[in-house]
Amino acid sequence: SPCYPNPCGVGACVEIGDSYTCICPADGVSYAENCVTVNCHPNPCKNDGVCVPSSGATTYECVCLEGYNGTNCETDIRLCHLNPCKNGFPCMIKDGKEICKCQSPYRGDNCEIGPCTNNPCKNGGKCTMYSKVPKCDCLPGFYGEKCEKDVCYLRDVCKNGGTCRPDGTNKFKCECRPHYYGTFCENVKQMCLEGGKSKECSELNARCVERPDLNEGYACNCENGYDKDENGFCIHTCRIKKNEEKCIKLSANCVLDETYQPICKCPPLFQEDANRKCVKEVSNTPEATESEMITSNSHESTESTIPPKTDISLKTTYSTCDCGLHSLSCDFNHEGNKICSCETGFSQMNDVCVDCYCGEKSVNCSFGRNLEKKCWCNKGYGQMYGTCKKTCSYDVDCQNGGICKHNGNDGFCECHADYSGDRCEVNNVCRHLDHICGEHGGICVIHDGLPQCECPPDKEYQEGVCKTICDASKCIHGQCEIFGHSYKCRCFADYTGKHCDKKSLEQSRDNELIVTIFAITISMTAVILFGIVCWLTLIRMKSKVFTQDPEKVNLI
Repeated sequence: SPCYPNPCGVGACVEIGDSYTCICPADGVSYAENCVTVNCHPNPCKNDGVCVPSSGATTYECVCLEGYNGTNCETDIRLCHLNPCKNGFPCMIKDGKEICKCQSPYRGDNCEIGPCTNNPCKNGGKCTMYSKVPKCDCLPGFYGEKCEKDVCYLRDVCKNGGTCRPDGTNKFKCECRPHYYGTFCENVKQMCLEGGKSKECSELNARCVERPDLNEGYACNCENGYDKDENGFCIHTCRIKKNEEKCIKLSANCVLDETYQPICKCPPLFQEDANRKCVKEVSNTPEATESEMITSNSHESTESTIPPKTDISLKTTYSTCDCGLHSLSCDFNHEGNKICSCETGFSQMNDVCVDCYCGEKSVNCSFGRNLEKKCWCNKGYGQMYGTCKKTCSYDVDCQNGGICKHNGNDGFCECHADYSGDRCEVNNVCRHLDHICGEHGGICVIHDGLPQCECPPDKEYQEGVCKTICDASKCIHGQCEIFGHSYKCRCFADYTGKHCDKKSLEQSRDNELIVTIFAITISMTAVILFGIVCWLTLIRMKSKVFTQDPEKVNLI
């Protein structure tokens, strides 16, 4: 019988012809073929997997839910799906857990701790790893290993009230106040020369002066001896109404003193009374010749003793000609016009010697009818902005990108900011940093167009200042010489050592020999002197005996 012995284990065997089938118990237990129990109770499949018996006596398979795999559905294939590992490190699954495989210098469960974790960068800089090396990406205006340096740390680098602003990683720019320009706001906009304000001032008989502190950027100033009237026109100080009226009341003439201040002065043959009014001098007036007649243009006054248009006769000439403080002489021509002879650097303007200088390349300086300044220059020079400057013909004549611009018959170099000179040959970029660098013993140099403070070749940077590499204390018996960024001592003869502070061996021996010879010489000299003293003493004693007993000598 095919059912004997029972091949169905705990199940029932049912014969079917020459074969059989097994009917297993309906007890919820998983059975394999022939009702053989498999290891599905308790369920070996994890994460809600279904245990299914498979062919064989004691084998099974786990049918896993989506997102799991493994023999017992123990592996959650979703664990590393989002990769919790930071800084680009890979995620691995081990024992059903996510593991981040970190490499130095990173650490932590998710490799989240590294050199940039606490952001060592200053002033808003961002720490970024480049080839496992941390580097600070600085905000504009800061630089340095940790962005600790501010390009505007030289707070007074911008002149004339300009404000320093970052411009790129390691550069800055100065925001200038109105009427200033240049890298450091060191230049003043020439409102008088470039803005055409000189003509405007000349129409007021005034001189245009650059005044960047004013909203207009310029001012029309009167020359010495002149003041503005009620219309803003410059007239002689004595013609100002209040000054003129004051002197009229005193029957006096208005003149200027050495400081160009108006004073009231009595005309010739008149003197001040107790009330400071001009009255005629009490004196005998000599007769005058026709050539000595002077007309006094006095004004009418009820209190004055001088009638208007009075002819005063003098035998001696009295001159009231005055050209100001910087005059050498003053005369009147036959037409009664004042002729001033002025000191060097001054010229006559409205009967007064005023400043008129056109530079060292000028021959002469004068003023025209409209008070415009005229410069007479040497050959090859022309007048530009009131100064004799070297002329140019083409742009190539100008250096550092300057442009040759023609003004009338002459051409002059127009320089870019930070350059000056007749040929734009002077670089002024460092001009405003020299004193700042100099306070620390350094010098200003240009690197990539940016001014920086550096120590000169004979100095080294120590404790915030540039200190001299070579000084007298370093080489005691020698000469200090700069060697790279350090120094070495070139010792004098007979000295050695790093600081030339040790005597050479030969010199020491020579010194010992000299001392020995000196000692022997002193000793021998002492012996000789002692012998001479003894010999002289003996002679003196014999001489004394001879003097006291001459008879004994005769007997001999």
